[in-house]
This record gives sequence, C-alpha cells and structure tokens, in this order.
Amino acid sequence: MPRANSESYVIPTDQDQAQFAKLIGMLASADFSGAADLAARNNYSLTYYVDRGDNMTMDYLLRENKPIEKGWGLYAFRKDSKSNIVIEAPHPLYDMRTPSVALDIYRALSARALLVAGAHRNANADKSADVAHADQSIFQSVHIALTQEIQAESGNVIILQIHGFHTSKHDGYPPVVLGFGAETGAEETALAQKIKDALAEQGITAGICMGSELQDLCARTNIQGSAANEGIFIHMELDESLRRHDDALVTALMSVFGK
Repeated sequence: MPRANSESYVIPTDQDQAQFAKLIGMLASADFSGAADLAARNNYSLTYYVDRGDNMTMDYLLRENKPIEKGWGLYAFRKDSKSNIVIEAPHPLYDMRTPSVALDIYRALSARALLVAGAHRNANADKSADVAHADQSIFQSVHIALTQEIQAESGNVIILQIHGFHTSKHDGYPPVVLGFGAETGAEETALAQKIKDALAEQGITAGICMGSELQDLCARTNIQGSAANEGIFIHMELDESLRRHDDALVTALMSVFGK
C-alpha cells in the first residue's frame, strides 16, 4: 500500500465514491454479479471465500487488484450477517498492528463488516490519505453507505474504530482510551463504561474521554464519528503492548457483545 511520503495515494472523485456506495447497496440486495462487475471497473475484485480463521465463516472480500495503484482499502463483509457491529482500522502502517487487531475483533464478535484503509495516513503531504480526517475517501463512502444500511435495518449501528498510541508519547495514560468523536451520546458513554468494566476484569485499565481528560486521544475531529448516522461510535486507542498481545482485549469485548 502507499507508504509515508510516497505521494502515491489517489484521491477518489465524487463519482468514484458514489460507485462504491452503490456497490455496498448491491451487496445488501444480493446483486453479487452486479457488484463484482462494478468492482472490476474500479480495479477491485469481489471474492467469495471461506475464512478458515473464523470457524469456516463465509465472507465477501472487496480488495484492490495488484499492483496497488490507488490505496483505497480492503473491505470484508460477513455473508448473511444480521450483526449491527462494524470494525474499522483507518491507519494501517502508522498505527502498527491495528489491522490485525481489528481482524481479531471482527472474527471474535462475528461482526457485520471490517474496513481497513489502504494507505499510510501520511502517504500524501496534503493529508488526503488520512481517511479518519479527510472527507474524500472510499473508506468514508463505504462507512456511510454501510452504517446507513445497518441503521435502517436494525435502528442501532455500532462502530468500533481501532487506533494505536505509544506510551512514550503519552506518559501516565492507561493502555486503552475510549473516545466518541465530536459528540457524545448517553448510549455511547454507557457502552464505553461496559467495555471499561469488562477490560478491568481482564486486568486492563481503560480511560473514557469525559470532560478535559485524555483530550489528545479523544477523536474530536474524526469524520467517521461525525458520520455515524445516529449510531454508536467508539474510538479505541490501544497502546503498543495490547496491539502485540490482544487476547485479553478480545475476551473483554466478547463478554460485552457476546457471540
């Protein structure tokens, strides 16, 4: 994928974004041949596969064909899923190991979808590759289309977005920081408290972004948080130790969401 300072991330046009939003609608309506054709016209492949790492679960994988020329991301969708949970990793490479942690959570929670951005957040000098803050991205298009679909279906979409931080730069911070984006609702804070309590049972301390605490990791400018379509958005910052060994984290989340 496009690396830091490579200037190789391609900013999608409005038409590109609209086509990927349409593709999500096609998957929802089981128009798989149409979705595969539309993906191919955008240099993507839509693959039906059995995930051996997830109890042979059947999924659809939407990924850019190699060689990677745009850096628009990788997207997995669980076949016939009724889950209202979406797992996201917007900063691969920069937040090391977050895609693998996100995958572990996606599998453990039997989540509806997994979204992984396709470029280092600093691939372009203009910050256009930072999909958590740049409006124009395929990641954002898929996020909006998918959350709207789930919200309309279930009335309550839950997004868990995985990030990473270094303890050397945040002295005294707990290993997990839970934020909510620009606005915080009662349902979000209640769910964050449940996650915090479950983490504590696993011996992991967590902080919740309330008031003036932990503000530099609270995701106030996160655009997926702003576009959660009245759903619940939880921004999860994990220290480097938890990103290397996530078993206790995953166990805690399973106790909250079940499987």
